[in-house]
Amino acid sequence: MSENVQIERARIHSHGMVAIPGEILAALGLSAGDQVVFVVEDGAVRIMDPADIAMRRLQERMRGQAAKAGFAREEDVDEWITRSRREEDRG
Repeated sequence: MSENVQIERARIHSHGMVAIPGEILAALGLSAGDQVVFVVEDGAVRIMDPADIAMRRLQERMRGQAAKAGFAREEDVDEWITRSRREEDRG
């Protein structure tokens, strides 16, 4: 988020629901129907895109796997993809 927006208060409604002010929605590029994830870190709540959370989890799970597979450089991955595609084309 490039701009800072501060809202003094928001009321918690029944069932723990909070209306996100339009200024905040606009600043985050969110609109009706979008999905978000609430993350609590160090006592603060962050609203995040679920895809960002999924990518972080994938990165954590994959940490160290490239080295185990013999990929030391980005070029190694590119070469592997090229070889795989050639083999796939030969069928």
